[in-house]
Amino acid sequence: MAYDDEMRKQQAVLKILDKYGSVSAVAKKLAISQPYASNFLTGKRKVPIKYVKKLVELAQGEVKKKDLRPDVYDD
Repeated sequence: MAYDDEMRKQQAVLKILDKYGSVSAVAKKLAISQPYASNFLTGKRKVPIKYVKKLVELAQGEVKKKDLRPDVYDD
């Protein structure tokens, strides 16, 4: 189960990065530093809950909250 969750998260992040082209571009949309965004977009850390909603909005419906944080959301 944990493997599936991790794969879903990686796919969700790739969809977001494909839309915006880089971690730097996503970081700008979130109004955070590139290194901080890189930590959770590359899987070094969990996506902070306070950024989940905005990332879902940036993905324009292609990503759900549970894709990014299945330990918190079950939508």
